[in-house]
Amino acid sequence: MPLVAFLLLTFFLKKKSNIFPSLVGTTSIFYSFIVTILISINFLIDSKITVIKHLWTVISLKKFIVNFNLILDSLSLVMLIMVLGISLLIHFFSVWYMSFEKNNSRFFSYTNLFVFSMSILVLSGNLIFTYIGWELVGICSYFLIGYYFSSVKNIQSAMKSFIITRLGDIFLLLAIMMSYYQFKTFDFEKINYLLEHNFYSKNSLELIALFFLLGSIGKSAQIPLHIWLPKAMKGPAPVSALIHAATMVTAGIYLILRMHNLFFLAPNILYLSGVIGSLTLLLGSFLAIYQTDIKKILAYSTISQLGYMFLAISVHAWNAVIIHLITHSIFKALLFLSAGSVTRASKNKQNIFEIPGFRKSLPVTYWSFIIGGLSLFSFPIITSGFYSKELILSYLFYNGSLVFFLFSIVGCLLTSIYVSRLIFIVFYNKKNVIQKFSFSIYKIIPLIILMMLSTFLGHFLLIPLYQIFPESNYLGKNEFWLEIFSIIFIFLGLYISYYKFYLNKFFFPFFQRSFCFLNFFNLIAKFFTFNFIYNFFIVRVYLIIVKLLIKDPLKIWANYSTILVVLMNKLLFLNSKKYLRRYISSIIVGLLIMFLFSTI
Repeated sequence: MPLVAFLLLTFFLKKKSNIFPSLVGTTSIFYSFIVTILISINFLIDSKITVIKHLWTVISLKKFIVNFNLILDSLSLVMLIMVLGISLLIHFFSVWYMSFEKNNSRFFSYTNLFVFSMSILVLSGNLIFTYIGWELVGICSYFLIGYYFSSVKNIQSAMKSFIITRLGDIFLLLAIMMSYYQFKTFDFEKINYLLEHNFYSKNSLELIALFFLLGSIGKSAQIPLHIWLPKAMKGPAPVSALIHAATMVTAGIYLILRMHNLFFLAPNILYLSGVIGSLTLLLGSFLAIYQTDIKKILAYSTISQLGYMFLAISVHAWNAVIIHLITHSIFKALLFLSAGSVTRASKNKQNIFEIPGFRKSLPVTYWSFIIGGLSLFSFPIITSGFYSKELILSYLFYNGSLVFFLFSIVGCLLTSIYVSRLIFIVFYNKKNVIQKFSFSIYKIIPLIILMMLSTFLGHFLLIPLYQIFPESNYLGKNEFWLEIFSIIFIFLGLYISYYKFYLNKFFFPFFQRSFCFLNFFNLIAKFFTFNFIYNFFIVRVYLIIVKLLIKDPLKIWANYSTILVVLMNKLLFLNSKKYLRRYISSIIVGLLIMFLFSTI
């Protein structure tokens, strides 16, 4: 249905009013979501059901066979419900948000193509069509980031995001090729069967797992390929919520979960996943504290929270990963939609110091921001983010290294600082503007539903997810003292942010007046965005090589040959003027040349 909606919006409803595109685009997602919910009833009875649907054979060359298979099991079903459910709420919100645009048919056609592509990625039963869905969501991301194509900066951001993610996709393609060479099949079920029954060569497993990991960190914005996600904030707010917070960035996590049997047999690659996740967690949280753009703060927050998931992958906490993936998708979509509501009210201002205070004028937006922020930094008991993150912390403490656990605790501290900083500056650290805004159910209903799911009510709905994967090692039960330990750091970060950004005080007045101290941290923040590193070590080196190649010696000879051809052309042109004396003189010159060559 999203594909049908995309075709209708692209070819038949391009010049219609905003009503028809929004109706077609939203209805198609609603239909798909209802069908998925009806199907999921069977899985509540038996979570071990696996349905494989063979649609057609695409390639059949002797032993090389590629089928278009769809697989429906607990993992793909949960991901599909998340993709369609979040997409439906965001599309509903977009009816209001995009009503300010002259023609929204292009927006809804792109988003429906994205939902179709993401569905193919999630439901594909083999690596080939997973890769096709993987590339299609990348194309849709490029279209939607550059939606406002009249701005050169938007187009540059879209291009940068597209190219950076392609770097990871190269490794994914290599991993798929090596998987076929190893297992002689692309099908997930057959690969898992061969892995479970030891039909594999141990020498190449870790290299295949490494390439899958590198492909995943590109799509899920982990170090060192994380720089594309902050640039992706140039699109409309619903795009940021849909693609770059809730669904597309989780594709890398989903691929690892789908191939978890492979990663289970590659412990060194799992440890590397933990290293990448822990560094990304700290870096993303640190950079979020120094941002002034409301959407970039949330973008770096997404990067850091995905780091938690890669950390959990390193200790085989598969169920904890899928639970935190779902809860993160919910509260991050809530925060991005709330940010979109605030920026629309402030005439598209995104600098948190320029946005007026709308605490009283936009009460639903204010409370959705509060609840989404509390769930993001895992406020105890009342938020869903608390339960999912505590489960990851318990896995890390009992199964992982102490360093990984300490990194995750510091991440809790930094997360509470940057989230509360955002809330204090936007809603509390300025005079509140009393202004009347038009009421729209298209804006209010998605925010209310996402608010409810971001609380402990959402956690109880996610309890069946604990049974998707078989448990390995420690079961990950929450210890009371461990919860208290993490809560202390959460409230410490909240107090630091309150003291600095609400009371506008500094713990050490000397540092507040120190120009060197403040600039030192600003330089660190600028350096660790990695843009500086890439520009200095890659872009500049590339430009130097280009300048050297411009002075190519072969080019000089090529220039001389063109000069010679031009001269010969002019000489021959002189003999085409129909003058008899020129014909005679050219014949004489030609005879003399022939005579000279014959004597030599």
